[in-house]
Amino acid sequence: IDSDDLRGKVVLVDFWGTWCPPCRESIPSLANLAKKFAKEPFTLISVDVGDEPGEWRAFIAKNKMTWPQHQDRAGKVQRAFQVRSFPTYVLIDAEGVVRYRSSGYGMETGVAIEDAVKKSLKALAKVGPPPKAQAAPAPAQPAPAAQTSSAPPASEEKKPRELPVPVL
Repeated sequence: IDSDDLRGKVVLVDFWGTWCPPCRESIPSLANLAKKFAKEPFTLISVDVGDEPGEWRAFIAKNKMTWPQHQDRAGKVQRAFQVRSFPTYVLIDAEGVVRYRSSGYGMETGVAIEDAVKKSLKALAKVGPPPKAQAAPAPAQPAPAAQTSSAPPASEEKKPRELPVPVL
């Protein structure tokens, strides 16, 4: 899975481990979420941290976790998303902006995640998916010198902070 596969979709990244009781408890809720939004521009990706590959694969098969899975053995994705507790859920909208983040799992977590997904899908339906990225044409002339000020112009609105979506 890379960011091109996810462009124009709402993406929920679930950081988990088989060793984590709340992570295991959340599996039915995640399975329902994946099923409920299967026909929408939505992708659930579970990122396993800290398991042996054989144990991880057996657990996924046994629990019928049919959505995309990634094993983050080196912790690269975990560090990119600054995950420090498990489970952690990160919802990224179709433009690549983090719209929701939570850690832990309790009675209301599934409902909160579903509400955040619905809100992002509704926003996407209003504006449509972002255009596909295209290579910029080569400039005919040398680019002008960069401005020395790093401050945005006063008229520019603050936009939500975009976090890079790493290639999984």
